[in-house]
Amino acid sequence: MKLPLNYAIINYFVHFDEGTADDVMRKLSPDYSNYRSFCRSSIIETLMTARNNNLLEEVRYELDEAGKLQIYYRATPNQRHTITSYIGCNSY
Repeated sequence: MKLPLNYAIINYFVHFDEGTADDVMRKLSPDYSNYRSFCRSSIIETLMTARNNNLLEEVRYELDEAGKLQIYYRATPNQRHTITSYIGCNSY
């Protein structure tokens, strides 16, 4: 069964060490690209909310080749435990 989009976004960080909104979009695109809220701004909002709720932390910032700001997030072991406790652990 497919997770709700916001859960899938957060669940990404249980399986990958770090990533940006664009990394999450690339990974989730095959299953979620037809969702109305599957856009960069909504994914960034979900990541920022997860950070504010202490489910993720910001790792670093970079400008990509197009000059777009890329914020890298990650989940610590404790945060991963919290995520899997609430939403389970779906594989990618």
